Amino acid sequence: MEIKHMPSGLFPHFDSGLERRPFFVTEGDSIINFGCRLDGSQADGVNMEVKYSSGSKTVCGVQDSVNDRGQRYFRFQMEVPSHEKGFSYQFVTSDKEASQTYYCPIIKEWTLVPDIEKTNGGFILTYQTDTQKYRMIVQISSCIRIILTDNLTVKIDDNCENYEQIDAILDGDNRLVVLRGDQPVMRLSPVLQLAADANGTVQHITLTADFLGNAFYGLGEKFDRVNQRGKTPLNYVVEQFSHQEDKTYLPIPFVYSDAGVSLLQNSTT
Repeated sequence: MEIKHMPSGLFPHFDSGLERRPFFVTEGDSIINFGCRLDGSQADGVNMEVKYSSGSKTVCGVQDSVNDRGQRYFRFQMEVPSHEKGFSYQFVTSDKEASQTYYCPIIKEWTLVPDIEKTNGGFILTYQTDTQKYRMIVQISSCIRIILTDNLTVKIDDNCENYEQIDAILDGDNRLVVLRGDQPVMRLSPVLQLAADANGTVQHITLTADFLGNAFYGLGEKFDRVNQRGKTPLNYVVEQFSHQEDKTYLPIPFVYSDAGVSLLQNSTT
């Protein structure tokens, strides 16, 4: 017997019946939906047992469907507990069969404007919340390297081949403008959108950059079209036999434009 639950789902962009929606639960969310599947159990039903710092509750599952192998899918719905840093939960059948215990942090979202310090090799951007400090280091040589530190750590390859020398300046809006000679080729906004748990551990970040170019290529294997201009591509592996559209077996976080500007997310995540 197995109780199957995958908080992030099999495929993050559509409903497989096993996930938590939303996966990142943020302050201000009202309802969370959960799904699990019973494999090989004869139990009549499933409850979800929830524990948090101020108490506990039991959520009754509703059978949603049965597949051709007799595996039963159950759905659960609960309100987001207020004034909590997170909660744990597990699924328990009417025959007292139990799943493992899962933890769901409650995330706070921030939009942060940094203090900017210019250095000999680039810029240091420091972001401050009420409890945490984060730092982004921008190094400029023959390419731009962005190093995220203080709970934003991403491993960066320090090798940077010697192509033409580039430069960067701050414009009147404190955007980082990357220059090739006198030609601006990229503008990076210093504003950071950040989602972090109560311990300051970052779950998601968003940076906005404008690139020079009319066509954008790369991003791995694509089934929809070569030029990805105007699209929001998925960076997930998706096993789908046909009608893939923007889904792919082989995503690669590298994009380049017809103007010769490229961006690589060179990280282990």
